[in-house]
Amino acid sequence: MPRRRKGESRAAVPLHLPDTNVILRFLIGDDEPKAARATALMERVERGEEWIELADEVVTETVWTLESFYKVPRAETAQKLAGLVSLPAVRVASRDVVLQALHLYASSGADFVDCLLAARSRERGFPVYAFDETDFKRLNVSWEGLGKRLAGRHDPGHAASAAGEFPGIYSRARGWSRCAFLSHSRSRSHAV
Repeated sequence: MPRRRKGESRAAVPLHLPDTNVILRFLIGDDEPKAARATALMERVERGEEWIELADEVVTETVWTLESFYKVPRAETAQKLAGLVSLPAVRVASRDVVLQALHLYASSGADFVDCLLAARSRERGFPVYAFDETDFKRLNVSWEGLGKRLAGRHDPGHAASAAGEFPGIYSRARGWSRCAFLSHSRSRSHAV
């Protein structure tokens, strides 16, 4: 809960969804006018005068940008974002999952999204499906490869069953992924 002044209603404490660029300007400070505004916002958040909600997508994009563009070391990225996520006036859908993912990201060579999946898998107790198990082995999380064992699920009998259970959904999704995407890819390759 945001801290309120005596007599102030809950509705009086603003809640906003910051974009990745707001978080980056606050952490990096490379655009001084924007960094100053982002810092002022975060100071209000730290004092509990304003709340923010960090979407997983914003955390993920922030990690990716800090790593790939700014070349910030993993441990530093994880430390800064964990500090931000841990502020009382910062809401995160799954705070414990994000904090565990940041810890895994700092202590392994795994991609952040794989760290998020690993943390969520541990929290919920079910495995991750993956084609490339490298990160999941490294993260010591239950995973299943999409190999021959699952190939039978996409046989004609299964397709008919899926189409019967979900009329139109299976064929539209499959049709898009097989036809529309491929024709779109082909048209782009001819344009190049």
